[in-house]
Amino acid sequence: MVSVCNACYERGTVIFILVCLFVCCTTLAALLLMKCAVRLCVRHNSCNSLPHRQAYTYHTTDYAYEISSANVRIGKGVTREVGKDLVNRGVKRVLLFTDKNLKQQLPFSVTEQSLRAEKVEFDVFSEVRVEPTDRSMKTAIHRAQLGQYDAFLAVGGGSVMDTAKVARLFDRYPEKDFLDFVNQPIGKGESVTRELKPLICIPTTSGTGSET
Repeated sequence: MVSVCNACYERGTVIFILVCLFVCCTTLAALLLMKCAVRLCVRHNSCNSLPHRQAYTYHTTDYAYEISSANVRIGKGVTREVGKDLVNRGVKRVLLFTDKNLKQQLPFSVTEQSLRAEKVEFDVFSEVRVEPTDRSMKTAIHRAQLGQYDAFLAVGGGSVMDTAKVARLFDRYPEKDFLDFVNQPIGKGESVTRELKPLICIPTTSGTGSET
């Protein structure tokens, strides 16, 4: 181990700091000069090389974006209206998606009461898996295809609503493979051209917007 006196240590520290400051200032000055040179070159067209001029071409095109979304109803007591909404659509038989936990909770019981009050026949599918797998999705699809339902209803979070969407899709495409509508290169990326049956989602979580 080498011992150094305090005075030498302090002088060495000061010298090191000064060197760092010098390097930083030199680098900053070089960058500022380069930036000024580029601005002068572009402003006065002093550089006639085509690649250079293309590199500083600025585009001013405006772009517009459109987002299409499902109808969203928000307000106290709107879950009690779901039975009437289905009747107004001419629905007589519906498959109700939820999970085993929510089946014991208030949102499900309110939905169930609304359907019974409007005499809408319904079956319950509560085998939804959190973070659905292909197996759980195929089980839901099979149930939807067997029942000859007029519409679908989902009470739950993203997993429940997404499962209902997939079952609704393959209810109209029973001949399709599970990956036919998945984007390429995993699936075939086929388009949906047939009209799907009504789906109403009642979100029970503040999630990622699966209801849209």
